[in-house]
Amino acid sequence: MTSTASPRPLDRFIPWLFVLGFLIVFAVNAVMVTIALGSFSGLVTDRAYDRGRTYNRTLAARAAQDALGWHVRLGVAPAEPGIVRLVVEAADRDGAPLSGADVSVTLVRPVERGHDRTASLAERGAGRYGATLPIDLAGQWEARIAVARGADRYQAARRVVVPQ
Repeated sequence: MTSTASPRPLDRFIPWLFVLGFLIVFAVNAVMVTIALGSFSGLVTDRAYDRGRTYNRTLAARAAQDALGWHVRLGVAPAEPGIVRLVVEAADRDGAPLSGADVSVTLVRPVERGHDRTASLAERGAGRYGATLPIDLAGQWEARIAVARGADRYQAARRVVVPQ
């Protein structure tokens, strides 16, 4: 006796289910690639290889800075629309005001290029340095502080929010 099995009605859809599965994977990947390409800000580290090779010098400079024991505070406040007031207070290891230093602050947008601003701060007395700086965008900025007095150097970075 021979029996022939007749195909079930759903069996003919199985190959199409594989095709549908691959189409879904391709569609999801296309959406993810589109989102990834549209959200890339273009910011990359400049000279990453060179910076990596000189990392030991960076560590040595950091150790020398830590040995100074300087304390630096930064204040950022709106002076008028589109202008911020920068105030840096610097003190030595013992808390005495740090006078006679060259102080500069660079405000950098962490998410886009072309808006960076740098100001040299004038000494206002008793370790206080100040300046005003035009800012075209409100929001989060990275303030890079540089203090130099003679051969001694101090650098720090702080995140600040510039109000509208």
